[in-house]
Amino acid sequence: MFIRAWIAIAPLLLIVGQAFPVTAASVDSRQNQLEGAKKEGQVVVWHNGPLSEPMLKPFTSRYPFVKVKGWRTRGDDAVIKTIEEAKAGIHNYDLLLIGEEEIPVIMSASLLAKYEWPNTKGWTNQPGHDFYRAIIATAFVPAFNSKIIPAAEWPKDWDDLKDPKWQGKAIISSSGADTPLFTAYLWRTKDQELNWEKSFAYWREVIQATKPKIGRGFAGPTELLATGAAAVMPMTVANTALRMIWQGAPVKLLPVKRIIARNSVLAIMNRAPHPNAARLFADYLTSKEGLTLYADTRGMLVNSPELGKLTKTNKSLADFGITFEDLPPRFVTEENNTKASNFWFSELGVKAGGKGAKEE
Repeated sequence: MFIRAWIAIAPLLLIVGQAFPVTAASVDSRQNQLEGAKKEGQVVVWHNGPLSEPMLKPFTSRYPFVKVKGWRTRGDDAVIKTIEEAKAGIHNYDLLLIGEEEIPVIMSASLLAKYEWPNTKGWTNQPGHDFYRAIIATAFVPAFNSKIIPAAEWPKDWDDLKDPKWQGKAIISSSGADTPLFTAYLWRTKDQELNWEKSFAYWREVIQATKPKIGRGFAGPTELLATGAAAVMPMTVANTALRMIWQGAPVKLLPVKRIIARNSVLAIMNRAPHPNAARLFADYLTSKEGLTLYADTRGMLVNSPELGKLTKTNKSLADFGITFEDLPPRFVTEENNTKASNFWFSELGVKAGGKGAKEE
């Protein structure tokens, strides 16, 4: 479950926003931008996932005069640190790559720069502004073991997961406390509001009918699924399951046609100390070469229909007949997260903060 850092720092937003108004990114010529990047010599990225040398090699080979410095952080930690440092007049990084649900706080504090994002035309699941772009996504999907379950009995839809025949053969992660929120949106009402009633009723029936083993995180339980220690896992992280499938594990994704994903977004800071290098790196990470390499290395989805035909995760989901859609940030509120997690922990019989911790 995500921790909402903005509750503690909301009073600071007005102060920070007044001190640092948003300005549009300067429109430098390509040559001026390169000369500026050479003088700056580096770009500093705060990010929520791996940013390894293989991912960066095309960029560093093309721009050897720009050193990429990364600091890996949880999204809520980045929010608190960014706001408090900005209040003190400190601006020590250039780009931010975190979950979309955390970015509104920093955006409300007027700490993000507008940018035209030239490589992202036609992308889906994007905001209606130019302060950031959703570049990759983490999807959540049911999975099952295709070896220990005879092919004729493979589950085919959501209702099949409620079958009592899975009693003692199912595994559920306590870390999936967002799951009821995902399906409340997936099965939303005609007026596009969350369908809590249907979501809660479904998961209560699944849990009561299958009496699942309770695991923590997603990697461990999915490994148990792959080894045959469990037959079905009603919800796991798609990229975790797909990595095991790519390695030959007898795991299949349930062909439910549509699943929910959460975006990670890339933003340029309004007071970036290395603005030219920041734009160079933003262009790289949203390019065909950079984004495909980044997404495939992490096993993530991309929101570009064109690049989705090339990236491994998007193609694998398509092979299972599955598409994904983003959970809109407006639904990721403290109230909704608490409602979902309280239900999840209660139904599974675990304590919040114990087996409910979110796995990276």
